[in-house]
Amino acid sequence: MKLSQFKFKLPEDKIALYPAKYRDESRLMVVHKSTGEIEHMVFKDILNYFDDKDVFIFNDTKVFPARLYGNKEKTGARIEVFLLRELNEELRLWDVLVDPARKIRIGNKLYFGEDDSMVAEVIDNTTSRGRTLRFLYDGPHDEFKKALYALGEPPLPPFIHRPAEPIDEERFQNIFAKNEGAVTVPAAGLHFSRELMKRMEIKGIDFAYITMHSGLGNFRDIDVEDLTKHKMDSEQMFVEEEACRIVNEAKDRGSRVCAVGTSVMRTIETAVGTDGHLKEFEGWTNKFIFPPYDFSVANAMVSNFHMPLSTMLMLVCSYGGYDLIMDAYQIALKEDYRFGTYGDAMLILDDTPQKVFLNVNVGTSTKTQVIDSLKENFKQVEVLMEATADKAKSADLLISMGTALSLDKLKDKIDSIYDVSRVTILSIGHNLFTDAVSALLDKEIYPMKRLASEAKDFWNLIKVNQ
Repeated sequence: MKLSQFKFKLPEDKIALYPAKYRDESRLMVVHKSTGEIEHMVFKDILNYFDDKDVFIFNDTKVFPARLYGNKEKTGARIEVFLLRELNEELRLWDVLVDPARKIRIGNKLYFGEDDSMVAEVIDNTTSRGRTLRFLYDGPHDEFKKALYALGEPPLPPFIHRPAEPIDEERFQNIFAKNEGAVTVPAAGLHFSRELMKRMEIKGIDFAYITMHSGLGNFRDIDVEDLTKHKMDSEQMFVEEEACRIVNEAKDRGSRVCAVGTSVMRTIETAVGTDGHLKEFEGWTNKFIFPPYDFSVANAMVSNFHMPLSTMLMLVCSYGGYDLIMDAYQIALKEDYRFGTYGDAMLILDDTPQKVFLNVNVGTSTKTQVIDSLKENFKQVEVLMEATADKAKSADLLISMGTALSLDKLKDKIDSIYDVSRVTILSIGHNLFTDAVSALLDKEIYPMKRLASEAKDFWNLIKVNQ
């Protein structure tokens, strides 16, 4: 796709300069991907779309006060310094951006604080605006960080045209933020209050936490029309074992997995394995997601309303579908939704059948293991059918599926051909599941449609493992 396809007119007064009075009372647009239906809700209503054992994935990075103002030696010129990352703890080296850059050269000293208590020396040029600073501070590292951060302010994004205020110290931070390293807040998480998250816990919803230290690359202009030629800035990310366990178990049982924000979506799509499961990861990613893109982990997503031509908008369009999301943005403008970091939220629900990868490798598994995996999968079908309000439709569906769900017949077929040919297993599996898939897809019952996809993916998985 082309850059210009993500351009739309965003009036200045649609950009939120301040957060909603309460985190969970911003507006929420709910977009149903499969039908195109759009609902207008309040954010705390998000509970209505999730059930027991569904999972939300949060980015627990913590924003530090990265924007400082100082003065250049001799001239006293006012200089803005934006801290990006600490390069060397012992030497107090930092990678920064400076403005105006033309005035800052190697060897210059910069003074910060009313009493010039903090001094930094420019030791290198990295980019047109980038510099490496060495802070001249005697004392323990913890004291230095505390003194440095005391001079800084919350790094509001460039489209919020106002100075930082005391309210930003609290609201420009997610309540679950833990791991310091971000220079901008993962905005989708700002809508979650402590009260809402407690209600989610009571409902049985599980939380998984990853870390991606969000950088300024999210706001950098794209200067190429051909998106394949754009390079994202690298961002540091961590996916630990516990998060993998929570997410993978949810996928295996057919629960919803909701990615909270574009940073989470980029992280999990970087760390996903070929089997559709999340893997442990520690490192950097510059993954750039734009349409078309086939997502592997999440079947729901929370996002803010993003700026025109932004990489975040491109990712959201990739997930929700370009036409649907761009239409939704036009509706948002007409309905006075607020855009940007402090703006309103969108929930995208992928109601299409989701892939659930069975842990069955025909080449190495025993007959018993194969059969047990299939039984467990069929149990999910039966449970969901029993929970369906329309019992008559459920009964009719069971009958229409016929021998496709007959475990005894399936066992007999596997017993008879397992030792003969894995190709035959593929053929039998395909024939057994085809009628079931067709029957499921003809019914207007979402859980059944979702499990139909599982049945279809079973024989695809067998084919892959031959």
